[in-house]
Amino acid sequence: MNERIGADDPVRATTMSYKEALDLGAMALFGEKYEERVRVLQVGDYSVELCGGTHLHGTGEIRLFKIISESAIAAGIRRIEALTGDAALTYLTKRDQILRDIEDELKTTEKDLPHRVKQLVAKTKVLEREQSQLQEKGIAEEVKGLLNQVKEINGVKICATILPVTGAPVTDIRVLRTYCDHLRDRMKSGIVVLGAVINNRAILLAAVTKDLTDRFSADQIVQKLSAVVGGKGGGKADLAQGGGPQVEKLSEAIKLALSSPSPRRRGSTGGS
Repeated sequence: MNERIGADDPVRATTMSYKEALDLGAMALFGEKYEERVRVLQVGDYSVELCGGTHLHGTGEIRLFKIISESAIAAGIRRIEALTGDAALTYLTKRDQILRDIEDELKTTEKDLPHRVKQLVAKTKVLEREQSQLQEKGIAEEVKGLLNQVKEINGVKICATILPVTGAPVTDIRVLRTYCDHLRDRMKSGIVVLGAVINNRAILLAAVTKDLTDRFSADQIVQKLSAVVGGKGGGKADLAQGGGPQVEKLSEAIKLALSSPSPRRRGSTGGS
């Protein structure tokens, strides 16, 4: 595009019959209706289209062309968004300033910036892996204490509690799932229901060990408990997630989970 802009190719508009335009090789949009006489736009010797819109006299008037995004909008159809002229220059100027700010922050040069960023990404991955390992170890230790809270109701083991009990606040649903996995594995047979406040919302996670999914459904349990906190949820028979905005009722939901567990409703798929 910018090569053609630099060449300042002429843009010519002429009126001719529809047949003459097609013979000339003009591009007509499928589904459009055209009059007998049509306006034909020619750009240099490489573009001929039927168009009634206003246009430049030469491609050089565009001055600058910069693509800012490209995406799919339908099968076989893609959209390109671009800026031209002053808007394109302003965009590039801002990008240049952002680049200089990053160079200053990382105390590097434009030439070394890609390498510096790769170093930081690699270091971050190592730290995240170490943090995950420490977190996993901490969760495993806390699960030992949570196992002491397991109650047996009508022959079914149930562990229902709000996290954290003693550790750091649960700020990510993935952490809640890790607790749930550890508890389910250690209990061997039973129902796990965990609650936590994440981003000012009451979050509930329920798990049922495989040997009990013919009798109880995590999906149905979560739906029932989520209603208590003003929300809804769902999932599969062995694992489901839900929640709601009424954080103050999270304790009530956990107490309900500790009541006699409701048998699975027959005819329900449990989300599976």
